[in-house]
Amino acid sequence: MSHRPSLFSLLTSLCLLMACTGAPVVTPTVAPTTAPTATELVATETVMPSPVPPTETASLVPPTDTPTIPAPTLTPAPLEQLAFIARTSTLEWRLSIFMTYLPDEVIQLINFVKSDGSDLETPTIKHNQDVIPPLKISADGRKLGFSTFYIGPEVDQGDVVMRKNRYITDLPTTSSVVEPHSPAETKPSGDFAWGANSEQVALTWEHDDNNLQSVFVWHLDTRQATSVTQNSVGGKLYKDLYPSWSPDGKYIAFVRWEYSGKGASFPMSRAGTHHGVLYLVRPDGSELHPLVDPVYIETADVGEESDHYRWVTQLAWSPDSQWIAYLVGATTSDISIINIETGETRLLTNDPARDLSPSWSPDGSLLVFFSKRDGDEEIYVITIDGKLLINLTQHSSNDFMPVWSPSGQRIAFLSNRDSVANKNSGGYQLFVMNADGSNVIRVSSDYVFDPPIWIP
Repeated sequence: MSHRPSLFSLLTSLCLLMACTGAPVVTPTVAPTTAPTATELVATETVMPSPVPPTETASLVPPTDTPTIPAPTLTPAPLEQLAFIARTSTLEWRLSIFMTYLPDEVIQLINFVKSDGSDLETPTIKHNQDVIPPLKISADGRKLGFSTFYIGPEVDQGDVVMRKNRYITDLPTTSSVVEPHSPAETKPSGDFAWGANSEQVALTWEHDDNNLQSVFVWHLDTRQATSVTQNSVGGKLYKDLYPSWSPDGKYIAFVRWEYSGKGASFPMSRAGTHHGVLYLVRPDGSELHPLVDPVYIETADVGEESDHYRWVTQLAWSPDSQWIAYLVGATTSDISIINIETGETRLLTNDPARDLSPSWSPDGSLLVFFSKRDGDEEIYVITIDGKLLINLTQHSSNDFMPVWSPSGQRIAFLSNRDSVANKNSGGYQLFVMNADGSNVIRVSSDYVFDPPIWIP
């Protein structure tokens, strides 16, 4: 692997070049005037911020300081652990999807690996069904939530069935607990979010033939679920998507999509279905209110080569629970953030290409995401005031699905950079790099199509 200069040295060289040539510094089109604070969230019982439309433009404000991306420390952080779903090959995967599902042919398995590629293992967590993304880890790092999907003959009746189950696994013992689901649910859904106490999960259930969907909270101690949202309000039908629990446990954010009644079971890429409304609600179902109308819903277009777009991150809470990153745009997605107390919005990116899957740095000062703005999928980092945008990967292959590690020193992502053939087969592998883009290493051996997670 060739040596690449560190991000710190690249930034230093760029600043010197501008100083010498007198070249003007180009500032992004959006620069918010204030930075988020780390003050504790105080819930307002009677006054809620009105839903605000996403900001499309903003005036330029001279920076008050010079934002920088810190170079990696001289002493590397201790090794961190990742979990991901691997498939044995793209050929077997395509055959299993489009031709047959055999009960004994499981090809999508959960893998664990250290951040340097060591200790790669596939423990026996779940057994006779393929795992589907995304994986979700509890705040205490002890419980792993995932779903499985099966199409094949029913053992008792012999009929061909489509079945989906959710599981919660205790990682120290790898014992699985089935999560109850509604009888009408037949299609896989990855909507799943852990509460701050690691004893509750927010999830979505489908209710009837229209696949209407609402948010529930499931309690691990009682094995009981409580309803949080309703899918029929004022004569309108809704599908509530992407529940995301705030780190402090006080709110659940989700996107509400109005059901068109035209047979669409999901907001697929057709006219009028790219958008929804960002909502907040308390875990007990109280204080339901809209935050942003509209927000952009990213889906995989029919026939699109980037099928992994269906698993992009739609909502991301800041570590201090003050801000939510979300997607916005008319026909393609940009990234914006909103302060849940003040309603302040900041449009961080504004590019014709899609900007997707925002992930916060642990200190809340940066967001990492991926985009095709430079011709292929690259990974970028941006300060939350929008004043500094850096391409971390700068590679001719596709790099996507970045996720920041708990230490803040590493970013995991998927890429097809190790094989030209993989570009045409749809196969990707898991990589880890330093937070400044240096020291890229591959840590997986099989195909990986779905977002990895870090084990805290």
